[in-house]
Amino acid sequence: MKVVGLVTEYNPFHNGHLYHLEASKKETQSDCSIAVMSGHFLQRGEPAIVDKWSRAKVAVESGVDLVIEIPTLYACSSAEYFAYGSAYLLNALGIVDHICFGSEDGKLETIDEITDKLLSPSKEFQDDLKKFLRNGHSFPRARSLALNMDFEFKANNILGIEYIKALKTLKSPITPATIKRIHSDYLDENLKGTIASATAIRKHASNLEDIKSFVPTATYDIMKHHHVYKEDLIDLLLYKIRTSTLQQMREIHDVSEGLEHKIKKVAERVSSYDELLSGIVSKRFTKTRVQRILVKLLLNIRKDDFIENHPRYIRILAFNDNGKTLIKRMKKTCTLPIITNINKIQLDDDAKEMLNLDITATNIYKLLTPDKIGGDDYLKQPLNIK
Repeated sequence: MKVVGLVTEYNPFHNGHLYHLEASKKETQSDCSIAVMSGHFLQRGEPAIVDKWSRAKVAVESGVDLVIEIPTLYACSSAEYFAYGSAYLLNALGIVDHICFGSEDGKLETIDEITDKLLSPSKEFQDDLKKFLRNGHSFPRARSLALNMDFEFKANNILGIEYIKALKTLKSPITPATIKRIHSDYLDENLKGTIASATAIRKHASNLEDIKSFVPTATYDIMKHHHVYKEDLIDLLLYKIRTSTLQQMREIHDVSEGLEHKIKKVAERVSSYDELLSGIVSKRFTKTRVQRILVKLLLNIRKDDFIENHPRYIRILAFNDNGKTLIKRMKKTCTLPIITNINKIQLDDDAKEMLNLDITATNIYKLLTPDKIGGDDYLKQPLNIK
């Protein structure tokens, strides 16, 4: 039984994700699929539009066999940490044969070449990288300029590079594969054809009939419930920033170059999320990077949290009958504790701290929903989808 691993957010699960799932199994000749999926906060520094259990349920109802949660520490971090955490989870399972990701041109060779250059950087590359950073470019932009290759450094390609880099760093036996992205760009806000970006679907989600032809029935059904958006974070963010000291903000991961002063100043004179974001964004600190920093401030994710760290457990969210078989196999091969009930699992201190962050993320996320009641991580069990 061959298994393909997918790194996902499913925010929400749409026809493009369904195409990727089916094409990945075909490309790798796999019988089963395992998706590692972000929880309540995502890689672009946004809350998920619906909760993690609902998204995991839709994924399994749409054909994924097993959904595992990416710990919050990695789920809302830069491409490097996000990809490393995701690859680490898939590798730790001990049953995954392939990882398959989307890319702009579907050419693995170019991505692999760039990965080797980043893992063994030349002096020329290092000098150019420093030069472009000094000139005020963001790190992703400076790195792409220093590589000086005819390559589109879009989100999917960047993540692809990081997945392969992580697999090589881990000396993983998992074989990478890629599927060419079709139709919409991931930031395209237009609805056209039958495959649209998650960005477009979220934008039009208030009118369900507009998105009906772009998502599976299971997604359409969960989208009838309350939606959460990044703009909903504003009151929590303003409270957190205004009551934090500069030293406390300085300790937050990715806050550097005196950014805490700017965040503090802006937060004292704005009243909306867009105003807060636009007041902080600069050429060096891009929109996505600032969004991630704001989420890390809200969740108190510090620089020290990433020192010599890696995922400490496997948290199962949903599975079907094939997934149940995979779980039985994992129990014999997995190098990390497998969590199905956080009330009963025994973990070391590092794992407890990482899991507590997931619990905090859920409790904060619930403040953005109508009932506001927390504690879901203690109450909800993995979903067995028949």
